[in-house]
Amino acid sequence: METNTSDMSSRSGIRSDFLTIICILSFIGSGLGIVSDIRGYLGAENTAATASEKMEKVQDKMDEQGRSSGFLMQILTAAGKMSAATIRKLSVISLIASLFTLTGAIMMWNLKKTGFYIYTLGIVIIILSPLIFMDNILGYLTAGFWFVFGGMFVVMYAANLKHMNK
Repeated sequence: METNTSDMSSRSGIRSDFLTIICILSFIGSGLGIVSDIRGYLGAENTAATASEKMEKVQDKMDEQGRSSGFLMQILTAAGKMSAATIRKLSVISLIASLFTLTGAIMMWNLKKTGFYIYTLGIVIIILSPLIFMDNILGYLTAGFWFVFGGMFVVMYAANLKHMNK
């Protein structure tokens, strides 16, 4: 007699292998995000100064070589104009989003469906924050990246909701 393991795992409270893998990936990603956000906040002044200096050099080099793609110049200009205050705001918001995604992933690891909604909230925050605080091409690209990458994880977790309890 053949037994469907996905039916069995949802009834017996056993986490599926796929859910285990995406939770572990979320633990790693959220943990790295937390560390990166703290470093970003603490080093905001240096990052803003370095970015501005480096972007000016790159723009000068591109002008010398006659390579001035409008799209690339928009990105370089936006990156070069990031202030320390903006970097700090983005770091704090990203830290909050990372804490939400980590909390959600831990809850889903424990098969709690509520974790999915907390995780999704973290992804929504990380998508919207660059649109709100940057409002330039770099913000749109960042939001687009998180929409695609974070959206893939939300979809993968949604496919595993059947394995979770309320």
